[in-house]
Amino acid sequence: MTVATGVTEGPLSGAFLPNGKTSLPEIWRILHSNARLEFELAVDDPKGLRAMLNSANNELLKLLETCPIERWRLLCEGAGWTEIAAAALSWCDGANEQHLVNAWNSIGATIMPTAVFAQSARLVHINFIETGTTLTDLMTRTVGRPLAFALSCVRASGSIQDDWTSSNREALSFPNSAFADIACRGGYA
Repeated sequence: MTVATGVTEGPLSGAFLPNGKTSLPEIWRILHSNARLEFELAVDDPKGLRAMLNSANNELLKLLETCPIERWRLLCEGAGWTEIAAAALSWCDGANEQHLVNAWNSIGATIMPTAVFAQSARLVHINFIETGTTLTDLMTRTVGRPLAFALSCVRASGSIQDDWTSSNREALSFPNSAFADIACRGGYA
């Protein structure tokens, strides 16, 4: 078990501090505060605040690489699962795709192409994102894994070649059709 480095007394004595100073509740709170701020920015970002938030989020998420998944899961059980918290779980030590799916299922929300889902998708560790060059390739890599397909489409945002015929496209149900559009045409990046 890793505990605070050099903290032998005071309010954080005995707390799990991945970098010796930042607690898991602080990571949870800051990620959510940053997400709220980014959400409120909407489209207008004249001072490049979104890039600063992304950089700060990446630093926080890297701290979770040393956090055993069970610690993060217990924190989120108490604080409440959100899409942001579920995405952050992907960075924890020992996380696998089933953990990510279980966390997302705990939220009770359907996987939909929303701005909040896009925010969360950008936070998911790259190990959980499938890549490909064509829509067929991406669909093949994620068959039977709707969360992986949705996350991968949002992260691809316009970089996937649409190799499907119009009749194949029409056979896709919503929200998969919307996620396929995001992968091939962009949006929510």
